[in-house]
Amino acid sequence: MPPPAPDRSTDHPLRGLTALERLRGRVERAVEEIERLREENAALAERIGHLEEAVSGESPVLPLDGDPASLRDKVKGFIEAIDRALITGEPPEGLLHSPDAAPDTASEPADRDG
Repeated sequence: MPPPAPDRSTDHPLRGLTALERLRGRVERAVEEIERLREENAALAERIGHLEEAVSGESPVLPLDGDPASLRDKVKGFIEAIDRALITGEPPEGLLHSPDAAPDTASEPADRDG
């Protein structure tokens, strides 16, 4: 005759308790992580709000080195060179090779508006 099966009725509640305790621990850790994420989300939302307030109504600022009049002259020269290139169909000389060199404005088109 085979030996009687061990009585596991007393083990079952303990295994259930252990599993319940593990589950409870996992739920508590999940709740803590959710709370941490909510706090982080609130902090980020506040930071976004401050950044939006800081940039609202402001035009973008480009950091430019040098004299504004010199920069204006360079931009004007580039625009004139592009206008000439559009009229003649040829690329402006020196514009692609030397970005700091303002193009010659002596051969400026007579009528830029038309």
